[in-house]
Order: sequence, then C-alpha cells, then structure tokens
Amino acid sequence: MVESLLEAGADTKIRDKRGELAESFVPPTDEETRKLFRKARAQIMTVSKDDIASDDDGEEGSGSGSDED
Repeated sequence: MVESLLEAGADTKIRDKRGELAESFVPPTDEETRKLFRKARAQIMTVSKDDIASDDDGEEGSGSGSDED
C-alpha cells in the first residue's frame, strides 16, 4: 500500500499533529519500505530542481521588457 501511495504522488513531507513524518512510523527493520521513502524523496528533489528557472535562459536584455518605455 505504501508503494502505491508514493507512486501516486503522496506528499512525504506532511507531518501529523505531533510533527511526525509518516516515515518515522516505519520500523527500522523494514528496509524495503524505508527504501521506497528514500526513492520518493529523491524524485521530489529532482523535480524541484528542474522546476527552477534560470536567469541565464536568454540573451542579455531579453527579459520581459517591463523596464522599457
């Protein structure tokens, strides 16, 4: 079930009312489930970095033109 939720995009950063993450409830001996959480976090980090726009995308002065008259 955990694998299905993570593959469907479950947010691994949500905390309960005590501030605990879902992963903190996984027993230390359940390496398979812990691996699924690590994989999900890695995918989130990859997507987050890809979503960041670079200021170097265009030639100098190729911005929105909002400073022009």
